[in-house]
Amino acid sequence: MKQRISSYLKIWGLLNFLLSVFFTLVFFTEAEKTENDVIYNFKFLIISIALLFISYLQFSSSEIEYDSVNLYKTSFNKHDVIPIKNIRVVKLTMTSINNMNLWKVKYLNNFGEEVNFRFLPRLFYKNFDDFKSAVLKVNPNCQFINWSHSWDFDQ
Repeated sequence: MKQRISSYLKIWGLLNFLLSVFFTLVFFTEAEKTENDVIYNFKFLIISIALLFISYLQFSSSEIEYDSVNLYKTSFNKHDVIPIKNIRVVKLTMTSINNMNLWKVKYLNNFGEEVNFRFLPRLFYKNFDDFKSAVLKVNPNCQFINWSHSWDFDQ
């Protein structure tokens, strides 16, 4: 049975996109009302661009699931199946969103090359130890590094 360990960020991406459209509309309506106060109106445009960027990141995020044998990474039109035995390192990164840290997974692909991806664990997900034990059961050589320091920003 598959268990999802990553956050589902597409709903938040939709919310940020709608907020971006709102701030863009506010920018253009306020620009018509106050033609000489450009700095005030420019804030709405900057907020709108920032929200568009954040919504892009949230829409492009992958959903990560696992079972006793494989890790499944699903994005828009791509579905990767990663054997758990190929996972080498699962590491906490310094990057955090809402006090939730991103985790970095390093694994060997089919060509023997080391590949990595990052994921944000589910909100209120307390069973990360289940994922850890499932990986260590199949691959006892996998390293789980649950600390990071300032010189190791996202490595």
